[in-house]
Amino acid sequence: MRKLVYISVIIILMVLLSALLFSSNPQNDLIIFVSSSDPLLENPYSILITNPENFQDSPSVYNDLKIKYYASIVFVAWLLEQANLELLKNFTIKNKFVFKIANNTIRNNFQVKYNTILNENESVLIPTSLLIGGSTTLDSTGILNLIQLEFEKTNTNITLLFTIKGSGALLLDGRSGNLNVIISHSPEQEIEYINNGFALYRINFINSSFILIGPTANQANLQNNTNILEAFNQIQLTRSIFISRGDSSGTHFKELEIWMLANISIDPNNSTWNKANIWYVETGNSQANSFRIAQEKNGYMLIDEPTFLVLT
Repeated sequence: MRKLVYISVIIILMVLLSALLFSSNPQNDLIIFVSSSDPLLENPYSILITNPENFQDSPSVYNDLKIKYYASIVFVAWLLEQANLELLKNFTIKNKFVFKIANNTIRNNFQVKYNTILNENESVLIPTSLLIGGSTTLDSTGILNLIQLEFEKTNTNITLLFTIKGSGALLLDGRSGNLNVIISHSPEQEIEYINNGFALYRINFINSSFILIGPTANQANLQNNTNILEAFNQIQLTRSIFISRGDSSGTHFKELEIWMLANISIDPNNSTWNKANIWYVETGNSQANSFRIAQEKNGYMLIDEPTFLVLT
């Protein structure tokens, strides 16, 4: 009899523990409310080559960047070759193509100039390693691993070393001369970066898309044909939970751009605004971690489509 009581107690404890674990780690489904067909949600990725001449006041930084400058050009020129762009275009996640080749004349002009530069410099033949800054969104897809694998097959004298951060953090590292090449997706900040002389080239080479996701309960009552500006207005109007990365990443900058275009003031650094707008939640974290927080809080969020496919 006593043994039966012990067994019953253990079973009850196990059930209670399971319920506790489930309630503290909910996995609420998040679904797409505004798809990649909205033109405002285009997500352009650009590649920037650091300008050594901007660092002449720091001789050690200048010399290192100068030595690796031509290797940087080799890498970028390889990435922009049509066959390699097709490789990225044909990259799939869950059987879906997620990248498109960007159409621009800058890429073609770079290819012409690149041939002249390499013909005039033999330092590219020196074995070296390149420090490449890659955005977290690209890294989460696995495409940076593909780029490294394919590049190093045919360029055995150049090793790629990736630093993975949000676009804002990468551009900050670049301002210190810590990166030879940056692959980011924050157009306005990239233009400012190149205008300040930190990069000689900024070349948009592939595009993906952002999407707006949210809970199946759809507290904001978003309609099927809602565009992104209408959706943001409705989320703010209903004070539905919105999860922001809040980390100066490309995704964060795009989100802030949409709020601005929707004529909605977002000021999370203002304590008074924060207290009055508890529906707006900043994570200061990666896309994946922000996604999990959105699941836990039944919130809406802006996310790049490739990462969403990886996480679901």
